[in-house]
This record gives sequence, C-alpha cells and structure tokens, in this order.
Amino acid sequence: MDTLLLALFFAIALLYSAVGHGGASSFLALMSIVGISALVMRPAALTLNILVASISAFSFVFAKRLPASCAKPLVPLCVSGVICAYLGAQITLPITLFELLLAAFLLLSSASLALPKRHRAEQTLGLRQLSLATAIALGASLGFLAGLTGIGGGVLLSPILVLGRFAEVRASAAMAAIFIVLNSLSGVVALVLQGRYVLPDQIASWLLAAAVGGVLGAYLGSRLLVPEWLKRLLAIVLLLAAARVLTA
Repeated sequence: MDTLLLALFFAIALLYSAVGHGGASSFLALMSIVGISALVMRPAALTLNILVASISAFSFVFAKRLPASCAKPLVPLCVSGVICAYLGAQITLPITLFELLLAAFLLLSSASLALPKRHRAEQTLGLRQLSLATAIALGASLGFLAGLTGIGGGVLLSPILVLGRFAEVRASAAMAAIFIVLNSLSGVVALVLQGRYVLPDQIASWLLAAAVGGVLGAYLGSRLLVPEWLKRLLAIVLLLAAARVLTA
C-alpha cells in the first residue's frame, strides 16, 4: 500500500508540474481516500504544493518560457492574490451554488482547451497585454476564490490566461506556478500563526516522490511537450479540479 501511495504522489506531481500546477487538490483527495487525519491533510497538501509548483516554476523560467511581457504583470497579480487568498481563507464556505458555478467554469475551460482549433485564422491571433489594473483585479479575485474554496488559484489562472490570449500555454504555466507558490506560502503562514501546521510522519517520503515526479513533469512540460499537448494536459488537470470541487 505504501509503495502504491508513493507511486500516486509521483504521478500527481508529474501530471500537475507539466502544466505549472502544484496538485494540492489531488493530493488532498488522495489523502482523504487513504484515511489520513484531517489535522495534517491541509498542511501536507500545502507543503507538497509549494514543492511541486516551485520545481515547475524554476523549470519553466530556466527554459526561458516566461517572456518579459508576461513577467511584468506578475508582481501586481501575485501581491493582490496573496493578500486576498489570506482574506478568503478566513471564511468557511459549505457546498453551495457558488461551488457548482466554479466547477462549471472549470469544466467549460477544460472542454475549450481540449477541443482542436476550429479555424486556421484562430492560430494567427496575437496575444494581448495584461494591464496593471487587470492584473490586480485578476489576482485579487482568484486569490480570494483560492482561499475561499481551497482550490489553488493557479488552476483558475491558467485557463483565463490561455483562453483570454494573455499568454501562450507555456508562459501561463510559468505564471501559474509562481502564483501558486506564493499563495500556498501565504496559507502555510496562516496555519503556522494559528498553531495548525502539523505534518504527518510520512511527509519525507511523500516529498521525495513528489520531487522526482515534479522534476520529470516540469522538464517534459517546459522543454519537450508541444503547446497543443500541454493544452490537453491542462484540460485533464482542470477536469480533476472540477471533480474535487464537486466531491469536497
């Protein structure tokens, strides 16, 4: 059972790191299935999330997948996101219509990314600049939603950047990974201040499995997989996130 669990941590990290995500929602689902104590689930998921997303962010940035036009709005995007993620985490939200709408957004985004381009003209559309005001508003809203629902802000940020033509898929992965790391660190700080940052005994082996999967996945995503395959992989990740929202 332990070997299977480590293999699943490896697989989750590989899949999510390839698209710039940390995999917290799937880590939480896996820990819930195997009966890990609720006391340690969230701290463990956040820690794993930081590790995997950090590996992904480094890999995509080192591979020069983050152009200056996308790097510039990252500061206001992340600052507003971290502040509002902390505020959102203070609110307890039961399963509501809001969460159903969130799941619907993730499912529609997944379908839009998975479908092949319908017309050649779509391939020639240029990217749009993410303005300062848009970056602040987007970071604030996604950070708040991330804190409110427990779904990482990056899983919402990626489809908006790609479908809104603010970034191509590899640049969106780099931006999402950085956004996720900072939001997750904010969550860890909140848990530490509340005296709730307690990790399970197995965390070292989980981190090792996630690190190996994260390195492999990030390498594949930043250097080998073509953008269309990355879009389909991102669609799978969004589908998993939607399932997590609906079953939470």
